[in-house]
Amino acid sequence: DAPTEIWRAPSAGGPAERVVGTQGVARDPELTPDGSGLIYAGDHSGGALNLWWRVLRGGRERRLTRGAGDYLAPRISRDGRRLVCEARTSVGSLHVLDLGAASPGLGQALTGAGAEDGAPSSARTGRIAFSSARSGTYDIWTSDADGGNPRPLPSDADNDSLPAISPDGSRGAFGSSRGGRRGLWLV
Repeated sequence: DAPTEIWRAPSAGGPAERVVGTQGVARDPELTPDGSGLIYAGDHSGGALNLWWRVLRGGRERRLTRGAGDYLAPRISRDGRRLVCEARTSVGSLHVLDLGAASPGLGQALTGAGAEDGAPSSARTGRIAFSSARSGTYDIWTSDADGGNPRPLPSDADNDSLPAISPDGSRGAFGSSRGGRRGLWLV
């Protein structure tokens, strides 16, 4: 529910500082690899959520996406040049944006709409992990950096969510209620 804001606090403790204040929604913060900037989903003008980039120390904001639907869950590559996000332009797909482009716009679709793909995580190698309902339940899938060669990780009848892929792409962690207990799993 609006309004929501994004705040940060020192890891050693201390007072919190408002980073993004808005009359609308601000969510899904993602720091740039060098820690100088922030990308987040927000609806500054009402309506759809778009991705925004801002410098943390007194900088202006720059709108990264434009178009129908919501753009959420931004994940920046370790070199800071590429961003993978969830695009709810129909029924969820993953898009990639070139952050070096003057106006990234809608980005390039990595996965097709209709599979409810979301919650992306990317490795240093470019490999992507994401949740998808393409097999009937939410499972964790991986793909190449361009969305090609999608493969499911070992799954079961319970829903799996929120993947995090290791920097080298060799392992993944995710949340699941396997065995009747909600927990973190590593594969």
